[in-house]
Formats: sequence, structure tokens, C-alpha cells
Amino acid sequence: MSINDVGIEINKIDAEYLHDMGNHMVIMNWCKNMYDFMFNLIDYDNKHAMRYVANHYRKIFKKTKLINLIKKYGKDETSLMFRIMMTLYMDAIDQCDELAMYSMGKFYEYNTSSIHYKVHGSCTGQPECTHCDKQMIISYERAGRNKCDKAIVKVLQYAYNKNDYKSIVKYLNIGLADNSLTCIKNIMFIMMDYIENTKLFRYIQQHAKNNSVLLYILGDHYVFEENQLALGYYLASADKGCGQAMRALAGYYKRNDDISNMIKYGNMGMEHNNYDCMMFMVEYYETNNNNKRMVECIKKIIKHFGTIESIRGLSLYYLRNGDIDNAEKYIDMAVDRGDYISITNMGALCETSQIMDKAIQYYRLSVLFGNIKAMRRLAKIYTELNETEEAINMYIMASKHGDKKSMLKLIKYYDTKNNKKEYNKYKQLYEGYIKNEREIASFFNSIDQM
Repeated sequence: MSINDVGIEINKIDAEYLHDMGNHMVIMNWCKNMYDFMFNLIDYDNKHAMRYVANHYRKIFKKTKLINLIKKYGKDETSLMFRIMMTLYMDAIDQCDELAMYSMGKFYEYNTSSIHYKVHGSCTGQPECTHCDKQMIISYERAGRNKCDKAIVKVLQYAYNKNDYKSIVKYLNIGLADNSLTCIKNIMFIMMDYIENTKLFRYIQQHAKNNSVLLYILGDHYVFEENQLALGYYLASADKGCGQAMRALAGYYKRNDDISNMIKYGNMGMEHNNYDCMMFMVEYYETNNNNKRMVECIKKIIKHFGTIESIRGLSLYYLRNGDIDNAEKYIDMAVDRGDYISITNMGALCETSQIMDKAIQYYRLSVLFGNIKAMRRLAKIYTELNETEEAINMYIMASKHGDKKSMLKLIKYYDTKNNKKEYNKYKQLYEGYIKNEREIASFFNSIDQM
């Protein structure tokens, strides 16, 4: 089954979708159909797939010593892996993919001692670590200027470790340029010990009056010292439009049982499209059984951020409340994004509605992502359709993924068929999983009793 068979649009297969799929690659051990699926996307110039495959190779270089890689794959194959990784990163960077820039920075950060030279064979006449340090900073800076928050945090940490005040101010200003709140939150933790440095602290105070994010940094700094100045800085920051300060104020007033002000600043943060404020208010309304307001908040998150979790959550809310039309609407939206969990939910909806051909179609797609529930549902459908061979294949696939229920189904099936070989095979497999679970449980129990 190809991606075109199920009608998923290539341009809607984004980074979040590939991240979810990647988690299942670990389980599926990069099986051939998943590997082909990725390169199919690369053929369509999907930058997220390029970066994902390149990251796969980067992690191999990170986890395994070079000498062991060469022993396992040979120098030519290891060199080919390196060239594929670099080519895919560069192709993604050509599409202005800031995360590929960031990932190249990570590669140079963790491989300062030989891979670039011994595998790739390049030499600039510079010491290896000097060259890789330079390339790391170039990659991180480039990503930072393309609004990659994590990259700015990396170069700021690098400057901080070298006690390079000039570079700290430089990278701080890059982070401040777009009022990047995610970046600032991380910067704040890096600088907590350094912020009392007179020179830097004075710099922040001088520029804080006209910068909402610096006011927020100062507020967070004083919160850690339980200083009453924190509230004043948060209020000043919120007045200048800092959504994260509004979230901090909502949390502050909640802790002090001032619900009126909590809602005021929570709603204010939502008006400024602050994701954390939206999630804060979703949790508050859910806890207080105000489903109408909760749904309004989730819809706002979907409108401005389109996160798969929010789309999936809203579809499940409607499913549980019997609103099939709205459930289908948001499941379709998540399916269009390639969300394998919602694909399974869509299969379940079709199965409940007795649209079995569609149910099978969605379940089979979900199976590609290693979804065990979809495998079991398919096995059940095939059993009801008297397609025993297909059902058994699904149970076998689920068993390979460690599903004990499917192992029991196979044990029972092969027992009725008097197939001792397969019966003993899955019986031993099942008993092995049970034994491991008991040993793990026993281990944690022993820790609890220490």
C-alpha cells in the first residue's frame, strides 16, 4: 500500500507526523516498508523526511564508535552513510529547514573528534576540534536566524560555558529580536547563576523597560528567589503584550485563589495567541466541567497551532459524547495530517458504522505505523469475514510487536489445528513476555521497599 492509495496529501505530511511515525520505527526496527515510505517522501522533496532520515544516520554516528561502525558495515558503507546524511541535511537546508540547520549543529557538537575527517576524508588544515566547533556555531547561528529557538539556546550555552560576555549579549539579542518566548524560557535557566554578574545584570535592567521579554526574564528570576518584585515585572511585561507573562500571572493568581484575575490573564493570554495560556485554560475548564468553554479553547488552539494532539483530543471528546458528525470532522482533519492514532480512530468509526471496506483501509494504513490496536481490529474483521489466513497474519504481526493478546489468540488457534510446532513457539514467546514483566515488576517493588 502506497501513500497515494489512501489519499494523504504529501504537503500535509509534516514534522509532527514524522515524529510520531519515527517513534514506531524503533518498534518496527526500520522495516523495509517504513524505510521505503520515507524515501518515497524524499522523492517528493519533503524536507521533513530528508531531515528525519539524516537524523537517523546522525544518531548511529552518535551512539556507535566509528571503529565499530567500520567493523560492522565496512569503511565504504560507513562513508556512504555519512555522505547520505550530509546530502539530506543540505537538501533540507536548501529548503530553509531551520531544524536541519540545528541538527547539523548537533552533529558537529557531538562529533568534534574525527568523524568528519576519517569518514568523509576532508581536511582544511585546521585542527579537527577547531573546525567542528566552527561548523557547529555556523550551523546553530544559521538556524537561530531562521527562528529556531533551540539553536539560540545552544550557542548561548556555548558562549556561557566560555564566559564570553560579548557573545552572550549577541545571542541574547538574536533571541529577543522576535520575542521568542520558548527561547527566552531556556535562556533564563542557562543564565540563572550568571544573571547576578553586575555587567550582564545591568545590561538586562537597562533594556528591560522597553522589552516585554526581558521584563519576563526578570520576573522569573525573582520568582525563584520568592521576591515580591516578580509580580511587578510580570505585570509590566504583560502590559507590553508578553503572553508568557500572562500565563505566569494566571498561574500566580490561581495559586493565591484569585480566580477572577486568573481568568482575566488566562483569557488575555489567549487573545495574544499564547499556546501555554490556551492549554492552561483548557485544563481549568476541563477540571471544572465547563465543556463549552473547554471546546472553545481547544478550537482556538487548532485554529492557531493545528497541533495533532488538540485535533485528536477534540475528535475523541465528540466520539465519547456521541456527536458522530463532529467526531468524523476532526478525525478527518487529523487523518489528513497523517496522524496514525486518528487513522485508527477513523477505522473504528467506520467499523461501528458497518462501512467495512473503509474500516479495513484505515486500519491497514495504521498498521504501517506499527499500531497494535489496528492489527488486532483487522484480525477480528478478517475472522468475521472468514479470511483466516489474513487474520492469522495480523495476529503474527502484532505478536512480533510484543502483543500478548495476539499471542494467546495464536496459541489457541494452533492448538485447535494440532500444530505443535507453532503452538509451542507462541506459548514460549508468551511465557517469556510474562516472565520479563514479572521480573521488571519485582525489580521496581524491591526499589520501593528500599
